[in-house]
Amino acid sequence: MSKSKHTPGPWTICFEGELNGETEMIIEKEGCPIASVRGTDDMSCLEDDEYASVASECKANAQLIVNAPELLDELEKAHVIIKCMLQEIPQEAKSVLAKYLIRQGISNEGMTRAHERESVIAKAKGL
Repeated sequence: MSKSKHTPGPWTICFEGELNGETEMIIEKEGCPIASVRGTDDMSCLEDDEYASVASECKANAQLIVNAPELLDELEKAHVIIKCMLQEIPQEAKSVLAKYLIRQGISNEGMTRAHERESVIAKAKGL
């Protein structure tokens, strides 16, 4: 896999609180700020606020960002595993797999989704 242009993980949330009337989470790597996530009551992207407040929405968004390096690493590993497995399994097994994926709502066209994974990995790495 090619080298990423982003700061390697792990990342952590180093600040959680209110700043100038906004909920804010600051994400860092070993004391170096990476990103901040902010929100106010009038900035919520949630359509239905019954299950989350702005603070919990900010926290969830920050957690997603914090876990991005690990998600990328796992996606890269899964990509290699899927490619290897598809090279090794017999055609009959591939046909069974294709039928299963269609039942799961995944199109038979581009069944392996290799190009989609490669594209997402490249975007995440800034390539």
